[in-house]
Parts: sequence; structure tokens; C-alpha cells
Amino acid sequence: SKKEKVLPVDVFLPAFHGQFGEDGCIQGLFELADVCYTGCGVLASSVAMNKYTCKSTLFAHGIPVLPATVVSKQYALRDIAAAREQIYGTQGLSDFPLFVKPGNLGSSVGVGRASDEAELDAALAKVFELDTEAIVEPCVERLMEINVSVLEGEKGPEASVVEIPVASAGALSYE
Repeated sequence: SKKEKVLPVDVFLPAFHGQFGEDGCIQGLFELADVCYTGCGVLASSVAMNKYTCKSTLFAHGIPVLPATVVSKQYALRDIAAAREQIYGTQGLSDFPLFVKPGNLGSSVGVGRASDEAELDAALAKVFELDTEAIVEPCVERLMEINVSVLEGEKGPEASVVEIPVASAGALSYE
């Protein structure tokens, strides 16, 4: 039999997007294996991945965020009318259009815009094919997305250049 050669690894550079990559799972594996890796740790990754938890954390630190509610798949399947009432009863979500997003997936995956009740139901159904919870937010008509990365530098936090992506169809997507 051939003798396998083992190559030592100095540091892991996770380059994942979405579930099981940037949500704290792989970081947890690295922690359990006691290996060096780049990027955020388990807690920061998991908090950032869950849209509602991230929004709540930002709000708790005085950063303005859009109003939102979370609808669980189980609740919506049991009583879609009650789920709609939960949405409409949340301050800032009583009027269309609304955005419906998976609570724990990548930024553009499964996102739907609802202009009426039928579209809301369809957007929730689409989300529930991908995730167990949906986050519902108001639609911001005049939106400018601004992306910036911040890393800990030698003299404190350092920000990257600013990226302003442009959407061709009203919402950013992989297309």
C-alpha cells in the first residue's frame, strides 16, 4: 500500500457563502479542531447570518434598522391568516409592498417582494422551501446599498473601500 503524505496546514481560509460556511458552523469545527483560521469567530458569524438576530443586535446598540417580524414555517403552515395578521400587526408592516426573506440564508437567496396578499403568501411559501423562518420587512423604494468590510488592524478597526452595487430589477440578485 502507498504511504500517504500528510501536509501540515498553518491556517484555514474559509471562503464560503451561506449556510454551513459563514454561519458559524465551519468556525465551530475549526474551534473544536483547535486550528488557526481567518475571519470572524463562531458568535459573530452566527449573529450576522441570522437576519433578525443581527437586526436586533444592531438596534440594541443604537443603530437604526427597519422594522421587521419573523414568521416560523410551522406557524404559517398551521394558520396562514394568523401569520398574516402577525405581519400586519407589526409596526411599519401594515402597508404593501413588503420584502420577505429567509431568516438564515445568503443575502439574495429566496428574497421576494410582495405587493398584495397573494404575493405575500407566495413569497412566504418560497422562503419556506429554503428555510424554517421568514423575516418580513417594509420595502424601501429609494434604496442605496452600501457595502464595506471592517477588519481589526494593527491600530484598530480598518475599513475597506466602499462598494455600491447597482440592481437592475429593483432588488439585488445573483443575476
